[in-house]
Amino acid sequence: MIVREDREGLCNCIREYLDENITAFQFDEKLGAYRNSQDETVCAVALEMWYYYDDCKNHKVVALKREWDYWQRLLLVLESGSELAMRRKRVWHLSQLVALCGVVTIVSAFWIDYGIGILCWFFLWPVSIALSKSRERRVRELWKDIRRECYPFSDLSEIRLALGHARHFGKPKYPASLARRRIRDRGTDFLMWVQSYLVWCFGTPLVLCAQTFPLRSVWWIVRIPNNSMQRTR
Repeated sequence: MIVREDREGLCNCIREYLDENITAFQFDEKLGAYRNSQDETVCAVALEMWYYYDDCKNHKVVALKREWDYWQRLLLVLESGSELAMRRKRVWHLSQLVALCGVVTIVSAFWIDYGIGILCWFFLWPVSIALSKSRERRVRELWKDIRRECYPFSDLSEIRLALGHARHFGKPKYPASLARRRIRDRGTDFLMWVQSYLVWCFGTPLVLCAQTFPLRSVWWIVRIPNNSMQRTR
C-alpha cells in the first residue's frame, strides 16, 4: 500500500537533513515516525537511513558522494510511487564448518582443563576474525551482479522509467565540503576500532557460534508503478 502523506513527509525529512537544516539527533527523532508506516517502502527507507548517521553523537550530514547519490535514488523511489521488495539469499560456506570446529574445540578444552580452555579461547580469536573477513568477501561476491551505481534500481533504464513518474524530481549537486567532513576525528575512530576488537576477543565463543549459521545476503529490487494497478491512500 502506498501512503502518499508518509512518503511526502519522509522525503521532506531526508531533504531537511541533507540541506543541514536539522542535525542527526533531530533526524533520528523524525525518522521514528515513519518506521511503522503502513507503507512498507516508507518503513524500508526509514530503516535504511539509520545506517548513514550516528545516533550517539550529534552532527550535521556526513556523506561520501556514492552515499549522497544513493540517498537521491531512495528519494526517487518514494516520489515516483515505486515500491521496494526485499530479496534474500542464504549460502552455505566452508567457514561454517571451521567455526563449528572452533566451538567444539573451546568446549572440549574447557572440559579437559580451564587453563587449556583459556588458551584455546585466545588462539581462536584471530581465527574468528579471519573467518569474518572470508565471509565478507563471499557476501561481496553475491553482490557482483548488482550495479551499485544504480542500486536499488537494476539499471539506468529503470531510473529513467521512475523519473517519468516523478516529473518534479530534482537531484541536487553533491556539496564538495562533505568530502572532507567526518563524524569523529581519526584518533577517536582508531580507539573505537581497538575497543571493538577487544570486545570481539572476550566474545570469541559467541562470535564462532554465530559464524556456524549460513551466510545471508539481503538486497532490494524496485517495482516501478503500474498506474492501472497502483493502490494509494
